[in-house]
Amino acid sequence: GHLKIGAIFAATSVVLPEAIALIKARSPLLSIEVVEQSSDHLLAMLEQNKLDLIIGRFTDERFAQLFDFQPLGPEPFCLVVNHRHPLAQGPVSLADLSQWPWVLYPVGTPIRARMEAAFAAVGLATPANTVDTISMPTFLQLLQSGPMIAMLPESMVSAHLHNGLLKALDTPLQLAPLDYGILTRKNERLTGPTREFAEILLEFARQRRNGEIA
Repeated sequence: GHLKIGAIFAATSVVLPEAIALIKARSPLLSIEVVEQSSDHLLAMLEQNKLDLIIGRFTDERFAQLFDFQPLGPEPFCLVVNHRHPLAQGPVSLADLSQWPWVLYPVGTPIRARMEAAFAAVGLATPANTVDTISMPTFLQLLQSGPMIAMLPESMVSAHLHNGLLKALDTPLQLAPLDYGILTRKNERLTGPTREFAEILLEFARQRRNGEIA
């Protein structure tokens, strides 16, 4: 069989690896393809029948009419710099955030729109000195190579925060977490590997909520 999954970046580091490992242990010959993209791109691919299911979130009200959503968990974000960054050494004001270059998601992506709203909410203009990318490796490489700031999912940077390479900043600039989950086409019954994979994802999410797994 074949299973084609779409996933946002946070999901590829948290919920996907364990679920893929389990279904592959059960069905070693199952071919699995993972497409990593932003939710808006993945929803379009799901609508076009290019994916069996996605792990993401709604980005437009119209999608609620097209897809079923089963929540897996929240996606918290944090504001990070490398450990050598001057802002890593002490208290950070909102004005400080305007003085440094940023790595941001590209204009038109759902996270960029949320970031621009977060800047406006605290009275800051969206930074002009930016590098725009959707590539998580590029985000991390740019953060390590210079004095840049980025707002990223905690799941993507937790290891770097733990080993001290990155530092989270405590500022009033916050991005409220939104739930991500399994999205499938409405009125289309899941069968075979797609149904089994969705069930595995939901069981792991239940265990995570109950504290049975990290």
